[in-house]
Amino acid sequence: MTITSVKSITDNSPFWSYDLGYYLYSGKLVSFYCEVMSNEWDMCSAIADHFDVVGDFSFDVIRKKKRTLIRGNCVFLFEQPFPGAYKIPLY
Repeated sequence: MTITSVKSITDNSPFWSYDLGYYLYSGKLVSFYCEVMSNEWDMCSAIADHFDVVGDFSFDVIRKKKRTLIRGNCVFLFEQPFPGAYKIPLY
């Protein structure tokens, strides 16, 4: 998984959480991409477990020959993520 950008969610720019059903006024909106070895939702679950992410995954699936990539966003509430590459274990 590679985190490409991190944007702050603040009072001036709240984020509507479809998972929770209300606006979030703090946290980080993280853009990422990664190669998927299994199901896309299994990868999202592994990312959520690894980083303690609330959810709100929105992503596009890109299939090229034998590779499957996902590119999207998710919300981090408690942890300060940094752009860069991370190894995410599939549980």
